[in-house]
Amino acid sequence: GLLDSAEAVVRSIVALARALDKRVVAEGVETALQEQRLMQLGCDEFQGYRYARPMPGADVAAALQRLAPTGVDAPVEQAEADGG
Repeated sequence: GLLDSAEAVVRSIVALARALDKRVVAEGVETALQEQRLMQLGCDEFQGYRYARPMPGADVAAALQRLAPTGVDAPVEQAEADGG
């Protein structure tokens, strides 16, 4: 199915990156489940709405300070509290 095909693509990209001694950044991660599966498939880093929405550069420092004490789960916990 579609999920199997998507995972095959991720596995292939991870294998290629490892062969080239590169790290893999998964883009577009929105949920903890996606993050978990991508980690199992060998991705090293993650970015996407799970961590933060797009923002002006001037707001990045404040956003990072809000995350620092609690880690990356803070946006997810807030989204769940907001009903998302």
